[in-house]
Amino acid sequence: MKLPRAEQPSKEPKAPKWNVRAALPEDIDAIERIERASFKSPWSRRALSEEISCRSWSQVSVVETAQGVVGYMIFWRVAGELHLLNLAVSPSCRRQGAASILIEQLIEAAVQGGQNQVFLEVRKSNTAAKRLYTEAGFVEIGVRPGYYSDNGEDAVLMGLRIEVPSPSAP
Repeated sequence: MKLPRAEQPSKEPKAPKWNVRAALPEDIDAIERIERASFKSPWSRRALSEEISCRSWSQVSVVETAQGVVGYMIFWRVAGELHLLNLAVSPSCRRQGAASILIEQLIEAAVQGGQNQVFLEVRKSNTAAKRLYTEAGFVEIGVRPGYYSDNGEDAVLMGLRIEVPSPSAP
């Protein structure tokens, strides 16, 4: 009797199984930890908590694996558009697709909410983030000189126009 040959295990690392959901107040410790590991001038715990719980126009989403929350984003729905304020992924989970999953969720939120534009600012020196946003379809539309207060660095303003389906006629 001949037995089937076992397949060689893939040498590619397995991508984590991502789950994106609305942030809850109990996620604040993980969000704050990621925030502090990701930014030179991190938001305060209070500011992060207020985005989760106090602002009707704000939405905070987290991406998690079996190990817990590994990334988050904060965006506002204002005047028919979305504005991405913050997106960060734990250093140990970067370049594995978590940020792309959050961007996909951001675009889906715009479509579902009927917003046809998404805007964001990114540090001029942050080439990895600019590449991520460009790959998602964002384009550079301007510069905000001296935008970042910690070092006076310019921000690149990026935007994405979304074709929002029109409501069906009755």
